Amino acid sequence: LGEVYETRLNDVPKAIETYQAVIERDASHKGALLSLARLFEQKGEKEKAAEVLEKYLGAVTGEDAVKTALRLSDLHGALKREDDVRRVLELGLKASDGATPLTADIRKRLLGLYEKQQAWTELADLITGDAELATDVAEKVRLFRKAAEIHQTKRSDPAAAAVLLVKASELQPTDRE
Repeated sequence: LGEVYETRLNDVPKAIETYQAVIERDASHKGALLSLARLFEQKGEKEKAAEVLEKYLGAVTGEDAVKTALRLSDLHGALKREDDVRRVLELGLKASDGATPLTADIRKRLLGLYEKQQAWTELADLITGDAELATDVAEKVRLFRKAAEIHQTKRSDPAAAAVLLVKASELQPTDRE
């Protein structure tokens, strides 16, 4: 019914009211949540759109969760909510099914955010995860070294750095740089 109001009758307020009524009866109705979020975004009501997408994110997994996390991070970014951007990106990463282009986008965004926030432990852990996902040995070694450097220089944790350097050394035993 909400779709009829929206598309055929061009009555967006009535469509919003209808989708909200559906959500009152079934708080996890994915179609109504997505439609409502889209309508709020179209109206420029980012706060309401983010609120609805948060509910949707809690109801989905896999690629849907990753896509929603990216969309939500954009909304929270527009609302100047850096902590919420980080939280939804982390949720999206946890919900992902593995290495996909969308997951790579989440990882890239988190790398920049962790560095900006000086969240060194999280940054090193994310880079370590990237190393473990990498297929090229040289890339794995480079990433393990980068994470080790963060542990050593930013966190003053030589033990954590040593663990990663051992992993790098095991991959390229003749390279002693």
